[in-house]
Amino acid sequence: MHVGDSQAPASRTVWHPMHHAQAPLPTLRDRGKVSASFPGLAMSLSFVTAVSVYTNGTVFATDTDVTFMAVTKETGPLEFAWYFGEDAPVRTTSRSIRRRLAAPGRYCVVVQASGAKGSVASEPRYIWAQARVVPSRLVSTSSALVNTTVAFQCRINFGTDVAFLWDFGDGTTGLGNSSASHIYSREGELTVQVLAFNHVSSASLQKQLFVVRTPCQPPPVTSLGPRKVQVWRSEPVTLGVAFEAAILCDISRGLSYTWSLRNSAGLGVALPPAVSTHRQTLAIPGYFLEPGNYTALAKVGRGPTMPRAQAASHFPPAPSKRSVPGTADTQPRLRFFKSTVRLGAGKGT
Repeated sequence: MHVGDSQAPASRTVWHPMHHAQAPLPTLRDRGKVSASFPGLAMSLSFVTAVSVYTNGTVFATDTDVTFMAVTKETGPLEFAWYFGEDAPVRTTSRSIRRRLAAPGRYCVVVQASGAKGSVASEPRYIWAQARVVPSRLVSTSSALVNTTVAFQCRINFGTDVAFLWDFGDGTTGLGNSSASHIYSREGELTVQVLAFNHVSSASLQKQLFVVRTPCQPPPVTSLGPRKVQVWRSEPVTLGVAFEAAILCDISRGLSYTWSLRNSAGLGVALPPAVSTHRQTLAIPGYFLEPGNYTALAKVGRGPTMPRAQAASHFPPAPSKRSVPGTADTQPRLRFFKSTVRLGAGKGT
């Protein structure tokens, strides 16, 4: 490179390609090699002031448009050639350009400004593109024994450069990989959570785990009635729980049942004091509920540490005053676990 003065017979300019060493981003893994050499990219510092690349960050999501700006004190008209890694240069007369970096990885961005006085190239600006985290599910057994290793796996559908923060539900937390293991020293019902995250997104998954001293599996449940039932407001409704296979737990002390009811807004509905919510069946008296949508939830377990099964039942409103198969003027005996009950406003309401 030659910087001329007034006594030089003619201005000489040396052109040469740009080569720059890569600088990794802390805490991020390098995903793929991106060349920092741009053949044919030349610069002259004889006439044009320096130019640099500006962005409002260094890490972006692959579904986001990134705005790049060429910053220079040169006021005259300029043409800009943008180099994004190994891609062909993009030429524009605007000092900014929007580009979506669809492929995850690291990009070396250089801009060359050219004008009547000459050309100059910027120093490379390194940025990273990451795919957002889309979780799938948290995989583990539903129950585990005390002082036995429990394996967990966090599965994701999408995401790059993902880190995982585990919370095993007993006060133990820590960073790890998509797979983790833990040993529990006490019985109880615990909630295991994992946060999967990178620089552009995060998502969490959780799973209930029952830690017991003797082997135990959740009681399998089944529906013994139609999934959708329509009744009038004046009619009582009985919901029940049934089991389709043997319960693989010590139930010598019996099973526990817990029912709850919510309206269409998701708010809890208090049942009358005379209605027991801790039996195998739930009897809802006539005229108690107003017409509308309701959801009943039943949980089955054995004491505080037995794995429980649960499911929801829905109560949509009746469209008209007509009888529906499976219901009668007398109290129907509907023995099922998963069901939908339609509550109408007919019959003397």
